Amino acid sequence: MRIFLAVAAIQSVTALLAYALFGGYRVGRPVEGVSVGRVALNPAQLLTLGAIGLFVLGVMVFNVPPVAGAFVLVALLALLKLGDLEQSMRQLPWSVVMRIGGISILMGLLERLGSLELLTSLLARYSSPDTVNALLALLSGLASVGSSSSGVVMPLMVPLAPELLEKLGGGDLVRAVIAIDFGSHMVDVSPLSTLGALCMAGLPEGADRSRLFRQMLLWGLSMALVGALLAFVFLDLPQ
Repeated sequence: MRIFLAVAAIQSVTALLAYALFGGYRVGRPVEGVSVGRVALNPAQLLTLGAIGLFVLGVMVFNVPPVAGAFVLVALLALLKLGDLEQSMRQLPWSVVMRIGGISILMGLLERLGSLELLTSLLARYSSPDTVNALLALLSGLASVGSSSSGVVMPLMVPLAPELLEKLGGGDLVRAVIAIDFGSHMVDVSPLSTLGALCMAGLPEGADRSRLFRQMLLWGLSMALVGALLAFVFLDLPQ
C-alpha cells in the first residue's frame, strides 16, 4: 500500500501539471452548432463487451492463461458470426503488434544473456545510497521507452534492487521499488511502449501518425528525466 500510494501521488502531480500545461481542460467541450446524441449498442457489440468482461474475469479470478482465454473467446465470437473476421484481421495494427512483440523478445534475450548481473554492477559502480533512487528511476524510464512497464521493465528491474542496495551498503528497498515503479510508468506514453503503441494503433484515418509519433516519443524521453528528478527530490533527499 505504501508503494501504491506513493506512486499514485507522484504520478497524479505530473498528470495534473501536464493537463494544465497542454490545456486539457479545453478538450471535450461541445462544438458550437454540433449536437451529440446517445449511441445505442447493437446485440453484437453487447456480446463482444461481455466476452471482454469474461476474459478479464477469467484471467484475474480463475487464473486462465490470457492467450488461451483470448483464443477461445475469439473463436466463439467468430462462430456466432458477430463480425467480419477477415476484415477484422486486415484492420489489425500489425506493425504495432510486431514492434511490441519484437521488443519483448529482445528484452527476454538480454535477461538470458546475463544483462541483469552486468546492470547491477554498473549501477553499484556509478551510484551511491544518496542517488540510487534517481538512477533507478532514470534507467527504468529509459527502458520503458521501448517496452512494457509492468510486463517487462518492472520484472527486470525490481529483482535488481536488493542486490544493488547490498552492494552499495545502504538504501531503502521500498523506496527503490517506488522509484522503479513510477519511473517506468511515467514513460508509458512513448509510442514504442505498449500503451503508446495502442494509442497509435487507435488513430483514425487521415491522422498525422509521423508527427504524433515524434511528439509522443519526445514526451516519453522527457518523462524519464522528470522521473529521475522527482525520485531524487522525494526519495533520495529525505533519507
